[in-house]
Amino acid sequence: MSRLSILQMELRRYVIAVEIQERLQNNEIASARSLLQRTLTDANEIVEALAETDPDIYEYYRDRMSRSERTDDNKVKE
Repeated sequence: MSRLSILQMELRRYVIAVEIQERLQNNEIASARSLLQRTLTDANEIVEALAETDPDIYEYYRDRMSRSERTDDNKVKE
């Protein structure tokens, strides 16, 4: 997976996170929840599709998710 593709995906995630945060600040809870659900569904579908065509991206996201889960587990234990 090219570095540019990774950066584009990271930027997209950041923009979506900002939009969700803005909706929450404006008390648009249902809208924020809907955007989050769509984003998670889209992200999972994209990763699954790319895993079939580009194993490198699957490895990249699988490693990222496992690191993220370990970080979350550590926060819960504290």
